[in-house]
Amino acid sequence: MFMIRSILLVLFSLLELATFAQTSQSIFEWKTSSDFSVKEVFLPLIRDSYTVSLNDPKYKVYTLHTYSVKNSQGDTYTIKLNSVDDSRVNRENYNGFSIEHKGKSILSYYTGDPLYNCGNITLYKDKSRFLQIPLDDKSFALCFGGWFYDQDEAPELVIVVVSEGKAKVVFDNYAFAYKYTPAPNFSIEFVNDWSGIGEDSEIYKKPSFLRSRTKHKIWREGNVLKYKSWK
Repeated sequence: MFMIRSILLVLFSLLELATFAQTSQSIFEWKTSSDFSVKEVFLPLIRDSYTVSLNDPKYKVYTLHTYSVKNSQGDTYTIKLNSVDDSRVNRENYNGFSIEHKGKSILSYYTGDPLYNCGNITLYKDKSRFLQIPLDDKSFALCFGGWFYDQDEAPELVIVVVSEGKAKVVFDNYAFAYKYTPAPNFSIEFVNDWSGIGEDSEIYKKPSFLRSRTKHKIWREGNVLKYKSWK
């Protein structure tokens, strides 16, 4: 009788695990060798985003930082981190970014809450303004980390895919990582809430922090980014 009960407990545990586990899927889909489609399910925070032209008369846009990045073939893109209606040159966070290719703007994206750096998705090992993840010779992804607030939601994470003069936001949601592997084998495991984190900066290392939360993972696999979640 005891053995039967033990077997049943194991079976129920496996069933529960299967219920919460999710099959991995791509965050975006390649349509051609240079064009791709996004999936709305990975863009819940896009509802709070907005677009601002650098010449928009309704806003005053200040470029705080300018970067040049290249794909593996040496094609250059310009990344501008911008502030809206705030001219402070020493501002730590920023409102959004624009991407240019051969002098032409290919993406302008401003989040509802400010962006900051990538510390919250790299276990504070990399506090760069953004991460670049190579996908293939012509394509790469960019990760932009959000500003942190003392509330239940984790900081925002925006992921952009850039390919042959095109750029699209493919992910915009909350993310606070507890595991991180840098590019080229990029991978993060994260939660989307950090309620109860308080002043404990090492809380993500404790089992109690993860036990009740849904875990998520994003990783590079070939020329795509994959995603899965589990309880």
